[in-house]
Amino acid sequence: MNSKLKTFSYIAIILLFISIAIPIYQDSQIKDFTNEDDEYEARKQLEIKNSTITGFKDGKLSWRIKANYIWTTSSKYLFRAEKIISGDLFDNDGVNVITDLYAEQIRVNSNSKTLSAYENIMATFLRRLKNNLETNKIYGKEPDTKSVKITADELRYFSLSKKTYLYDNITIKQKNTLIYPKKEVQVDNDKNIAYVQHGFNLNSKEYVVSGNKMVIYIDDDYSEMSGNIFAKRKAKPTTNMTLDKRERDMRSKPTYLTCEYMKYTNKDDNDEVNIFGNIHIYQGNRVIKGDKGLFNKQKNYYQIEGNVVFQAPDLIWLLNKNKNFQNQDIAKSIKMNVKITADKMSFDSDKKRIEMTGNVKFTQSDKTITCKKLIYKDDKEELTLMGAINIIKDKNEKLKCHYLVLNLQDESFFADKGIKTEFTVKKNKEN
Repeated sequence: MNSKLKTFSYIAIILLFISIAIPIYQDSQIKDFTNEDDEYEARKQLEIKNSTITGFKDGKLSWRIKANYIWTTSSKYLFRAEKIISGDLFDNDGVNVITDLYAEQIRVNSNSKTLSAYENIMATFLRRLKNNLETNKIYGKEPDTKSVKITADELRYFSLSKKTYLYDNITIKQKNTLIYPKKEVQVDNDKNIAYVQHGFNLNSKEYVVSGNKMVIYIDDDYSEMSGNIFAKRKAKPTTNMTLDKRERDMRSKPTYLTCEYMKYTNKDDNDEVNIFGNIHIYQGNRVIKGDKGLFNKQKNYYQIEGNVVFQAPDLIWLLNKNKNFQNQDIAKSIKMNVKITADKMSFDSDKKRIEMTGNVKFTQSDKTITCKKLIYKDDKEELTLMGAINIIKDKNEKLKCHYLVLNLQDESFFADKGIKTEFTVKKNKEN
C-alpha cells in the first residue's frame, strides 16, 4: 500500500472515531445534572415563560410545576425551571400530597421520572382527608393548621418509587412546633409518612425534645420518636394569685424527662403523649421512674405504670401553705426523705388527686408502710390508705388495718376494719 493510501486510511479511521465519540460525549453531558449553568445555556433549544409543565405516571398526575421561566436542551427528557411560582406532587392515586412547592430552580428528567429542586425550598405536606367516601374529594388540600410545612436547601422527588428526599438546613413546622432534623429526611408519598433517621431537635412554646429517630404520620396526626429521648417542659413562672403558692412554685421550675420511646398524638384538638422504656421524670429533687406513661392535655391527666418509683427529699411540697404541726410525728415525717414504689401512679390535676395502686410501699428512715392503694386529695390535704395496710415504725410499733385516713389540715387520724396493733412498752430506767 502506497503512502498516500495509508494516509487516507488513517484519516478515515480518525474521522469515524470522532463521529462516534462526539454524540456519546454529548449525550453523557446532557444526562449529568451537575454541569455548570453556562454549559446549559449553550444548549438551550426551547424557552417558555410564565407557564406550567405537568408530569404523568400511568395516566395519573405525578407532578405539576408553574414557573416564570422554563427551558429545555436538545434532550427531549430534560427540563429546567427557574423562579418556581408553585408546585404540586401526587401519590400513585393522583392525590395531591405536597403543595405550595417553591424553589429558585427545578430540574426535571422525564426519562428517569425525577424532579430536583434547589435553593430556598418551601413546601406543604398535606393530610389526605377521608370524610367523603363517594368521590376523590376525600383527599385534598387541608385548610387547617395540621398540614406540615417544610423548608430546605434541596428536594428530590422520584415519581417511580413515590419517594421525596429533603437535604440540608431542613425545618419541619407543624402548628407551633418546629423540628430540626440533623440530616436528610425521607418521605413516602404513598403512605404520607416522613422518616427522620439521623437525629432531631424539636422546639415548641412548652417543650424542647431531642432523640435519635422520628416518624411523622401526616394523615393520622401523630408522630413517633425513639432512641435516647430527652424532653424538657419549660418553666412558666406565673403571678396568678388564684393559684396556691405550691402550684406557683412548681410552675416556675422546669421538668425533665428521659425515655426510649415517645408517641405524640393530636386528635380532636387534644394533645396526648405516650412514653415507654426506662422513664425518668425530674423536677428539682423529685424523681419519678417507670416503664410506661401517659399525659392527656385536655383532661389534665398524668399516668405512669410498671415498676413505679417516686423519690423526694421531703413531703413539704404536698402542703398548700406553710404549717406548724402540733403532732410531732407528722412534723418529723413531713421533713424526711421518702421513697414510694407501686405498680401504677396517676395524677388528675383538675381533681387535685394523686393515686398509687398495686403493691404500694411507702418508706422513710423510721417507718415502712405497705397497702394496696394510696390516695392523696390535694384540696383537703388528706391521705387515704386502703387494703391490707401494714405499718411498721421504729421496728417495734405495728399497725394493721384495711382503711386509714390521715388529714394534715386538722392533724386527725382514723383507722377502720380489722385493726391490729403491736407496741413495746419502754421500761422506766429509774425502776
